[in-house]
Amino acid sequence: MIIQLIILTSLFFKVCEAQQGWILQNSNTDDSLRSLKFINLQTGWAAGTNGTIIKTTDSGNTWKKNSSSIYTDLNSLTIGVNPADTIIFICGDSGIVIRSIDLGSSWTQFKSGTGINLYSISFINSLTGWVCGNNGIILKTTDSGNSWLKLNSSTDIQLNSIIFTDENHGWTAGFGGIFSTTNGGLNWFPQFIDGYLVLRSIYFTDQFHGWSAYYDNIAFGPENAKTTDGGLSWINYSMNNSYSISIYFYNIMNGWSSGFYGRINHSTDGGVSWTNQISNTDEHLNSVFFLDSVNGWIAGNSGVMLKTTNAGVLTGFTSQSDLIGKYSLTQNYPNPFNAGTKFEYELPEDGNVGIRLYDITGKLVKILEERFSTAGLYTVNFNASGFTSGIYFYRMESGDFVDVKRLVILK
Repeated sequence: MIIQLIILTSLFFKVCEAQQGWILQNSNTDDSLRSLKFINLQTGWAAGTNGTIIKTTDSGNTWKKNSSSIYTDLNSLTIGVNPADTIIFICGDSGIVIRSIDLGSSWTQFKSGTGINLYSISFINSLTGWVCGNNGIILKTTDSGNSWLKLNSSTDIQLNSIIFTDENHGWTAGFGGIFSTTNGGLNWFPQFIDGYLVLRSIYFTDQFHGWSAYYDNIAFGPENAKTTDGGLSWINYSMNNSYSISIYFYNIMNGWSSGFYGRINHSTDGGVSWTNQISNTDEHLNSVFFLDSVNGWIAGNSGVMLKTTNAGVLTGFTSQSDLIGKYSLTQNYPNPFNAGTKFEYELPEDGNVGIRLYDITGKLVKILEERFSTAGLYTVNFNASGFTSGIYFYRMESGDFVDVKRLVILK
């Protein structure tokens, strides 16, 4: 089986000979990392389960653990910046809120006034910030976390993400909807409500341009909702099955999404279309952050830390499926999927076609296509009933053409 896996893997990389856009780094922890931020190209922090806080001062090449004396899961990290100082804020389970005023050397824990799990924190400066969490809770501080005021969110759903662009305009997203405020959080109004949607992340670059990634528990397909009018209207776009956990836009055109099973997507047209990027991991990727248009990091489960210095784009990409007018094999959709999925292949000329499905060990588990086909575009439907959850590869051969893609069955 090991030999089969090596052969299959080598075939994949033979088709995709390129410089890796995302590089795996040693985070110095096996705990799951849920949030990260950088203040410059050298200095950044990440926080996660079991009170884990790590810091880098060399662009992520090495990470060191910070001691916070907190052993509760930490879910979200943000930075409040004034010209004279940099303050780090982190929130977590059981109402935990901690702060560092010395770049992470020491931490102070505050009483937030709740024991409810807090999932997201947003500060617009070193004094004013908000947190959100279970049961629709939203808290606000105007004194750098020393005291917190409970706000009326007008909902009791789990709120997973919160973002403010100034002292008045803010948005929060959760299990079933998006809510907005124009008066600093005193009042919240529903903007986008669907009880079947799981919204994990929301991000705005300014008062008008925002994105929220979600997946649908009924239709079993992920989407991206985009607004250009501050959330008065939202338009849905496909995200190539990223099952996004985190979404980040550096400007109104360039954005990234990270999600389940190592999925990374990149958009250069404001979220209208997305391109899959290779992460070299199957761990869930919980937080993506970019300092500029090319330098970014992603943190995930099991201490996974990724870095890119070229926007995550593969350079020198020579996949035969990218050649116009040539053979092609598309990524299956949806992916991950439960029961059914489909993909397409194209032939520029008549010929024999073989498409085979392999499991993660490299073992052949199903022949998806074995036929002689005339030139044209074909659709293959695959029903995964009887297959166990996991990662699989489907490989197409026709003439001299070979291409391999990955699919994930999730039950």
